[in-house]
Amino acid sequence: MDKLCTETQAEMDKRRQRSDKISSLLGQYLLKGWRMLEDCCPVCDTILLMTKDGALYCVGCSEVDIQPSQKVAKHTIDTVKLSGKSTHSKTSSNDDPGTSPSSRKPVVNLAKSELSTNTSIEISTNLQSVESILHNKIIDCSQQLTKTSDLEEIRRLAVSIKALSEAFIVIRNCLHS
Repeated sequence: MDKLCTETQAEMDKRRQRSDKISSLLGQYLLKGWRMLEDCCPVCDTILLMTKDGALYCVGCSEVDIQPSQKVAKHTIDTVKLSGKSTHSKTSSNDDPGTSPSSRKPVVNLAKSELSTNTSIEISTNLQSVESILHNKIIDCSQQLTKTSDLEEIRRLAVSIKALSEAFIVIRNCLHS
């Protein structure tokens, strides 16, 4: 029974580490001016990003889930089209069964004219929502900061406020660009 619990704990730790790495990378790309979309990768279900030049990028498939041997090998690029609200594509029965989901990179260059008006409005609405959430988090951290005298807590809150503020500025720039 302990072995089962240990395996479950190990799996949970592995999932948590993967999630933390994806979150960290997403944050780095957002700070570089990339845009977070409301759509997810059809392969690994990680939220998609859009580069400054309009390419879709999946951090999970492109950086986190790749094996060391796959880093050197060439990758097949799956085409992912934005259609309406969802970016889910089905795998055809002709796909090579030996191809693992992590060996596929759903990266697509999209001309800005290909983005529908509805998608642009949805992205803008999503960014406004993120902006509001970040603003509220900054206020929450600021209020906690005024109430504490613990130096470690002050340091932690200052780091959080700085990171939230940087993300807020990036989101605001995306909204007004």
